[in-house]
Amino acid sequence: MDERAERNKRLVMRHFLEAVGERKPEVWLSILHADYVIHHPWVKPGRDSYMAASSKYWAAISAPKYEFLHILSESDLVMVHYIERATLLAPLFGVEPNGKSYEKGGFGLYRIEDGLMREGWNQEDDLGFMKQLGISEYQL
Repeated sequence: MDERAERNKRLVMRHFLEAVGERKPEVWLSILHADYVIHHPWVKPGRDSYMAASSKYWAAISAPKYEFLHILSESDLVMVHYIERATLLAPLFGVEPNGKSYEKGGFGLYRIEDGLMREGWNQEDDLGFMKQLGISEYQL
């Protein structure tokens, strides 16, 4: 693997392990482009919007743990196949904290530009996540 692809892979792993897993949002200031775009209907473009949306989610769950099944890097793209595990600790989507844990599989594809995460696309098992926590689609 070339040096750039390996460097990009380490950058994305910092996102998962430090910024999210260790709850260090300040790490995002050094790894996310100011105009970072996560392609998700609930999150507006920009690093600040992404950080604000993540903070709301974090307020409801324990610090997530990740199991990485595949991590691929080529040129300016990094793909991660993972399982996220955490526990519901505070209200989320109208569900009161119930101590239930979840296990959610997902894929993320990230584009790196000038050494920073510039774009991200994620696909996760949201239905399985909601079922495990007792969240009905009618509560969303």
